[in-house]
Amino acid sequence: ERPDNPDFPNLSLVTVQFSGAVTYMNLETKKVETVNYPIVGNPIPLQTMEKGPDGNLYLSGYPGGKGAVYNPETNESETFTLGQAEGMAALDDKMYFGVYPGATIFELDVNSPTLAPKQIYDIPNQDRPFVIRSIQDKLFIGTIPDYGKLGGSLTILDPSSIEDTILHENVVHNQAITGLAEKDGLLYGSTTVAGGLGIEPSEDAAKIFVWDIAKGEKITEFVPEIPDMTILPRMISGMSLGPDDLLWSATGGTILAIDPETL
Repeated sequence: ERPDNPDFPNLSLVTVQFSGAVTYMNLETKKVETVNYPIVGNPIPLQTMEKGPDGNLYLSGYPGGKGAVYNPETNESETFTLGQAEGMAALDDKMYFGVYPGATIFELDVNSPTLAPKQIYDIPNQDRPFVIRSIQDKLFIGTIPDYGKLGGSLTILDPSSIEDTILHENVVHNQAITGLAEKDGLLYGSTTVAGGLGIEPSEDAAKIFVWDIAKGEKITEFVPEIPDMTILPRMISGMSLGPDDLLWSATGGTILAIDPETL
């Protein structure tokens, strides 16, 4: 109840914003009011960190609400409005953020005087854009599905031609994509058996898959045989191509490297 304000008779709906501000909505008068309270929030854990095209580090937090850009040379930082970005990538002079919930993709021009990411795409049937890689002037996005569902997707998005976005769902049966790296026109991906919250996995082990970018099709998938690891991997993530031309990943506290030629 807001007895102090005649624009808000009887009961109003109330919600708390990412920033901590409180918004009141009255269904009778259709009035909306947002109030900022003098409450200092605690620092939040870092969720994702990637290098930007300008040499700065771009960071997101969990839970969302704020992103940050940090200059490692001057030790200066600046925050900006950003939801919970699960994946990030730099392409040309822009940063791209994959934001939970709803698997929305945001674009930020790093040369703009104001840090204001704008939404450019919404990936259907997905919830967490877990990994984003810039490859061949496009964004390759691996996702985790919505609550209660299994099976992620591989989205190929050209920011200069959004209408030509290609979506490949359930690339690995009932598994979501948690790692991506490219070498010689082949996309190497890793997965997790987990889906959205609220559903048990149907598969026993996470996998590595190989995708032909030009043909737009999967070549193979397999469960890696990891030396000295006695349990099946449930999630393989952090995939990147090292200076030794090996594909480096991590699973269950184990670091592994895969030869892309022989797998």
